[in-house]
Parts: sequence; structure tokens; C-alpha cells
Amino acid sequence: MSNELKDLTTLRLTEDTTVDLDNSMTIEHIQMLIDEQPKDLGGYTLTFQFADGTYNLDTGPIFYDYFSGRCLVYGNSNDFNFGTSKSVVLNIASGNGIMMVRCSPNSFIGGFRVNVNTSSTNTQGIYVLDTITIYVRYNYVSGSNIDNGVGIEIHQCSFGYIIQNYISNIKEGIYAYGSRINSKENSDTGTQPKYGLYANTSATIGKSGTQPSGSTANEHTNAGSVIR
Repeated sequence: MSNELKDLTTLRLTEDTTVDLDNSMTIEHIQMLIDEQPKDLGGYTLTFQFADGTYNLDTGPIFYDYFSGRCLVYGNSNDFNFGTSKSVVLNIASGNGIMMVRCSPNSFIGGFRVNVNTSSTNTQGIYVLDTITIYVRYNYVSGSNIDNGVGIEIHQCSFGYIIQNYISNIKEGIYAYGSRINSKENSDTGTQPKYGLYANTSATIGKSGTQPSGSTANEHTNAGSVIR
């Protein structure tokens, strides 16, 4: 691999590309492989494929600034189902889990078990910021207590599809901030979150099918938000 610095904003993907990641890698190595991909996807699909196994990481990976294509973050495709058994497990010691920031429409995060430490900090299992359309599907996200943390947070995104995810032992299960999302066929398991659905700052959560229940409230709205 060349040691030359690359201006990734001037590079473009020229074909559908898969980046393979495995649990022998440190988070620094994983992030390096993410960071060295071109930001302009050129109409193609960039897939980050996590191999089966348990990943013990200080903080989770960040996928950011991809445009003109699709960014897919995959666990095992055999786990693309509404279940709690996942072959790719991310244990996050102190930071957030999977993060996606300013990515192309129709990006996708799916097939993971994500465990975050919520003992004293407001960490997020899956966090998506400023992305036009995002699909978060077939995941199982859990914290370490219900006093802190968010299972899946969609923050200032145009639209999010949150489908067939399990949430456990965290403060807010599915959280929308200044975003519109569709929550469909999600559920709690094990220890209920404090709030199942939480809409904040002019957010809208449209719901269909099962939803995560909360020990304090199934739903909570704030600052002009609505759940319907």
C-alpha cells in the first residue's frame, strides 16, 4: 500500500467494491480501510463486509461523506432476519457503535449484534447523522443499563427506515431527532428500554407493526414532535 497521501475527494469508484473486515483487525485498522475508500462512489455500490466473529473494540467504526452511490454496511446476510442470533457481534467498550455521517441515499446498516456500554455515558448503538435516506434493518442493539444511551438514533436525516430490529437494556430504543422515520416491526427483548420510541425536535415517527415497549413509557415526544 502506498504511503502517499491521497485526496479522496478527487477519486471515484469505478466498479462495485467490497471491503472485507474481520475481527483480527483493531479499530484503527478497520477505520483506516474505511477512510481510504473514494468518497465519490460514481454510481456504484461500496460494501463494507464484516466477517463472522466477535469484535472487541474501544469505539465503533465511522462511515462518512460517501456520495453518488450506495454505502452498505453488512454483517452476515444469513442473519438478515428478525431475530436475536447474529454472527457478527460488536462489543464497544466506551464509545458509540456503528456510525454513519453524511452518506448517499439508500445506504444500509444490517445484520449486527451491537453491545454498547451505557453505564455512565449516553452512547448510541447505531447512529446516523445528516443522511438523506437510511435503512437500518435486522440488528440487535443492547446497552448495559436503561439510565443512558440510545439503541438506534436517526439525527437530522431526511428519512429513515428502521425495520425488524431488537432493542434491549438502554434508555431510548428508537430515537428520531429532527428527522422523519418509519419504525416497522421492531421490538424489545430482555430488559426493556426506558422509552420504546422517542421523537425530539420536530421529528416524526410513523409506526407500523410491533414496536419496542418501554418501562417508563412506550412513546415519548418533545419539542413539536409526533409519533403516529
